[in-house]
Amino acid sequence: MRLYDINRELKDGKNYIYGDGLHALVIGGYYEDMKIPFDGFVAEQGGGEILGRPILSLEQLQEIQDANVLITETEWQAIYDKVYEYIMPEHIFMNTTWLPRKSPCIACNNMLTFSSNALFVPFLVERMFLGKEKPTLMMHCPKCGMYYSYYRPSDEEMGRLYSGYRDEIYQQQREKYESAYTKEFNESLFEPQDGGKSRMDGMIRFMKEFVDFEANSFILDFGGDKGQFIPPEFKNSEKFVYEISGSYVLDGIHLITDCNELLRYNWDVIFCNMVMEHLSDIQEYFSQLVSYMTENTILYIEVPIERYMENAEVAYIHEHINFFREKTFYELAKQNNVQVIKSETTDVIRCLIRKE
Repeated sequence: MRLYDINRELKDGKNYIYGDGLHALVIGGYYEDMKIPFDGFVAEQGGGEILGRPILSLEQLQEIQDANVLITETEWQAIYDKVYEYIMPEHIFMNTTWLPRKSPCIACNNMLTFSSNALFVPFLVERMFLGKEKPTLMMHCPKCGMYYSYYRPSDEEMGRLYSGYRDEIYQQQREKYESAYTKEFNESLFEPQDGGKSRMDGMIRFMKEFVDFEANSFILDFGGDKGQFIPPEFKNSEKFVYEISGSYVLDGIHLITDCNELLRYNWDVIFCNMVMEHLSDIQEYFSQLVSYMTENTILYIEVPIERYMENAEVAYIHEHINFFREKTFYELAKQNNVQVIKSETTDVIRCLIRKE
């Protein structure tokens, strides 16, 4: 994978520009003026022509030997991910500030990743890194779609951030840099009404095809704070939270603080709700979740969908150091011999997983 120098030819062979709109017309016209040879354009659908050259679909492009593609669009990542399914990486070129890097993806171990500029926000620098800047990059993997911070905080650094998470000291430190993060806002984040209720309604809708809410079940919220996001529809179930932050749990919820105790139960449903975006080692964490599953367990995972980093010149990293896409979980599942049975992307990403 190489960045394309616009002042020289792509490579010997058939050269195509990705795009069928104004951007393609402008770039194609520039190439004609500069006498840079190219053979046509590529678009998802194909058909028609621009500047007298054909517009091919990705399927048609795949049939051309030694076909090269130049991706020039601003939102190149999603386009690259599509082209990557049809064309070998050595035949894909880009005109972008993202640079190829030989660094394995933290989710799927793919060695073809890209990097761009990133910084940790001042609040994290103070609380997690004790005032010392930590150089990082924003990484992207075209195979699983993952974005993530190149610098992975240590257990000690993570401990500083999440010990006393959202307590008074945390709130004051954060409000120092983020004036909107008031005490009232902090206290509202984990209450399951308003926005919380809409999230829970989404969970129930998403799960109901595969989960019997009326059964006598064992329910675990792994990293679930107080247990406030275990749906109340599990009326006949024993409900547990695994949580090591020192948080209290709601009435009717059992607190577990020793992960070895989790192996004593045959869990019917395990929730992992808004946790994985914070973690340094997501492969280890996912494998840990799978280790608590039986053949009858349904694992529910929910993470935010965030796209701010895709076109930012500098991505400012806050508490979330991982930014998932649906296909990330298919890759993680494949590594652990489990199966994604349902997934969706709305205002969040949701996945249901069970053992094969």
